[in-house]
Amino acid sequence: KYQPLIDLIQKKDGVQMMVQLMKASDLLHFDDAMAPYDGVSYSLYLATAMPTDYSYVVKQLGERKARVVLRPWIHRLPQTAFRYNLAADLVNHGCEISVIPHDGTRDEGLRLRERLAELVRSGLTRKAAIESLTINPARVLGLEKKLGTIEKGKDADLVFLSGDPLDPQAKVMHVMVLGRFVEVKRQKL
Repeated sequence: KYQPLIDLIQKKDGVQMMVQLMKASDLLHFDDAMAPYDGVSYSLYLATAMPTDYSYVVKQLGERKARVVLRPWIHRLPQTAFRYNLAADLVNHGCEISVIPHDGTRDEGLRLRERLAELVRSGLTRKAAIESLTINPARVLGLEKKLGTIEKGKDADLVFLSGDPLDPQAKVMHVMVLGRFVEVKRQKL
């Protein structure tokens, strides 16, 4: 039952861990705990609260080219009313971001593109926004050889939209899984 941990410490190819940080100071504790295990592959999940103090560690995360998973929200800086685009700040400092919905509900899944578009309007690049839904999550999961980009030899898991992928009004027209179209159930409004 300890084999995954052993594989991680031995730095076996394709083995990585996801570490959840609740606040900026958790990064310091994580670094202390991982000091003996230099070179272990990991991604960070920033469990964000409103407001967030992650702005204090963005530079350090950028220096290590961290892979960061977060929710696509505009935050506030601590003790202020100032809006803060954590996703854009992370990307601007050299991090690779992946976004996830707030929860697993259908409505939240539908809001994901709307929230990502808001991040773009507030400074996140379109390229980083698209990559946060495609290649970056594939890398976090260690599946970039099979998923995340459209290339020969990769799984053909695709979503076809009626317009711009960052336009919340764009409708899902077709879905392809492993190269085969699957039925899209449309809900009447």
